[in-house]
Amino acid sequence: RRIIVLVTHDLELAYAHATQTALLDRGRVIRHGPTHDALTPEAIEAVYQVGAEFHEGRLIFARLAKRKS
Repeated sequence: RRIIVLVTHDLELAYAHATQTALLDRGRVIRHGPTHDALTPEAIEAVYQVGAEFHEGRLIFARLAKRKS
């Protein structure tokens, strides 16, 4: 059995290849567990302020409209 630890900002790479993921925001763990459970569109939006959806097994990103304060 082999364990590989990878640190990346490439969410598509992590989603395609990682079995476990920890999503961090400013050093705090926001979500962790199986990659497909940790990298949800809601979690990605909260950390990166971009929209995300899954299409044919791939992550697709979109800029979000600026929210009025």
